Amino acid sequence: MHITENQARRLKKLADKLAEWVITVAGVTVIAAMFAMLALIVREAAPLFFPATQRMVGAVSLPDGVAARDVAALGVEGDLSEKMRVAGVILRDGRCGFARLDDGEPKGFALERLPEAPASAAILSVEVHDNDKFSVLWDDGTASLYAMEVRFPAGADGKPAAAHSFYPVFHHRPDQAEWTNSPPLSALLRGDAAEHRVVGVFADGSVAERRLAPGAGLLGRSKSVASQRTIRIGRGGAVTAAALSDDGMLYMGTNEGNLLSLDLSGDAEGEAASEVTPVFRDRRAISALVFLNGGYAVAVGDASGAVSVWFPRRENGEFRLRRSVDWPTGGGGVKAMAVSGRDRGLVALDDAGRLRWFYSTTGNELLEIPASRSRPELPALNARADNLATLHADGAIVFSRLDSSYPEAGWAGFFKRLLYEGYETAAYVWQSTGSDASEPKLSLMPLVWGSVKAAVFALLFATPIALAAAMYLSQFAAPAFRARLKPAVEMLAAVPSVVIGFIAALWLAPLMERYLRFFAGASQYDQRNSLVIAIAMGFAVIPTVFSLAEDAISAVPPALSAASLALGASKWQTVIRVVVPTASPGIFTAVMLGFGRAVGETMIVLMAAGNTPIISLSPFNGMRTLSANIAVEMPEAPVGGTLYRTLFLCALILFVLTLAINTAAEVFRHRLRNRYGKV
Repeated sequence: MHITENQARRLKKLADKLAEWVITVAGVTVIAAMFAMLALIVREAAPLFFPATQRMVGAVSLPDGVAARDVAALGVEGDLSEKMRVAGVILRDGRCGFARLDDGEPKGFALERLPEAPASAAILSVEVHDNDKFSVLWDDGTASLYAMEVRFPAGADGKPAAAHSFYPVFHHRPDQAEWTNSPPLSALLRGDAAEHRVVGVFADGSVAERRLAPGAGLLGRSKSVASQRTIRIGRGGAVTAAALSDDGMLYMGTNEGNLLSLDLSGDAEGEAASEVTPVFRDRRAISALVFLNGGYAVAVGDASGAVSVWFPRRENGEFRLRRSVDWPTGGGGVKAMAVSGRDRGLVALDDAGRLRWFYSTTGNELLEIPASRSRPELPALNARADNLATLHADGAIVFSRLDSSYPEAGWAGFFKRLLYEGYETAAYVWQSTGSDASEPKLSLMPLVWGSVKAAVFALLFATPIALAAAMYLSQFAAPAFRARLKPAVEMLAAVPSVVIGFIAALWLAPLMERYLRFFAGASQYDQRNSLVIAIAMGFAVIPTVFSLAEDAISAVPPALSAASLALGASKWQTVIRVVVPTASPGIFTAVMLGFGRAVGETMIVLMAAGNTPIISLSPFNGMRTLSANIAVEMPEAPVGGTLYRTLFLCALILFVLTLAINTAAEVFRHRLRNRYGKV
């Protein structure tokens, strides 16, 4: 078929337009994909920095004839679908009931006597612990432990229902000698019916403890073994508040601002260690005490409305009770506190009716909860810390939805030096996993430090070798030799990084330990350390730096070298004083691209760096990088959780770090080009 010249021209234009369209679409797609990836990372990481929120859901009024002052204790629970909420109420006359809120609609509740309660007895005091357990002291001296159980099973119609009850765990009826002829200020009960501890705290600082535990009898039959002791501290002032941990650590606050500690965890026949810690120099009274989740740190509320957190810290070989964080005074003395069962959060209520939500690890005040009705009198927080119930002076129980899914995150949690429970000093710590009671430690500073340290050590090893090889092949080697060797060096980039990491971890690291441990002296030597990373990752970086640097040096006009040689300079002088300065923009770009390659490396540092997230200048210590951390923690990160979003934040920091390095490199390269471009 004959094609005319016009047809050929039109076909050519059509092909050009098609090529232009394909190239444009491909380029825009790449740019859009990059921005979409960045937007996804930002979207997943941004909620870590959102402020806490509170939303009132509804309210339920107390039954007729019951006033707010008649309520001794309050508990709350809600279903996961956020449709049903239940508040358990214990009255001072020994009755109990449940207030329900279904889809925002209040349901009336009936009152009945607590199960197995002493006849005609009234309640003197109630201590709430673990969000759903209540240590009740009756006016006849009986101590009872009740648990609030709230479940939301599916009903016959498939819709969730509410099943709730207070059930007795055990009762303790002490003899006259045990309570020293009078009921204590409060009774603190821990354990179950088979094995429990009852601690009576008296206003004069004396403590009566009784334990009941199963023991082995004849022929293997079990019997109950009871132990009883009375301990008197007798100093520090009159006791105004007390708190007991599950393992037997008792704290008592006094009206003179002292915190009395008594260790009841040891043998009941032995002597209990005690300590008096002055909390306030102005001797203001301690009005409330409560253990935070984990049972190690104790929150202290005082008569001025201030809240502080204390826990034992090692000083000069001994543990001393020390303050870790505090929040300023409020409008009145702290009257009640409720703690979270999933983190180190707590809600404090003062006499002025202010409700404040704190997180102790970071020292943040998450939220000041406004009073929605009359003045609040009593708060209750569920274990998940997402439902709050407050009893108000007008007899209403107000339900609120709390949302601070990531209180351990934020700027302080990621980038500030924090004092964690059990640590002697504030530190940057990454420890994302542990027991349910341990607090997550999510400082990103060791990971950023590890990424930069690994890249710097790798460049210190790779840059001299790569630049020396580039200068030799470009300026000194024979053309035939250069044509063969350059592709061979560049082929090193094709070696999988997992292979390099495998060889470094199993062969290079033990070999270096054999010869270098002596030079480490008394300092700590990790087998997988920064020197191993320098060599292993250096070999991964060398091809990138070498190839780009060699191209830059070879691109220097031969006339410049010839002019230098003609003026009497040696070959080496010509390379150092003429060729390298002229090629410096390209050389610098090569080094920076190598740095970016090293910062983003994953498999080598994952296998050969030891994965120890510490901040150390020593070349004999390991590290953990941002990229390796993502690979290590990813299988343990539940979708939507704090760790999950923190890993996205690690990716964002890695992206920003690489972008900043490349931008700085480009700016510096332009300056070098302007300086040497006209040579």
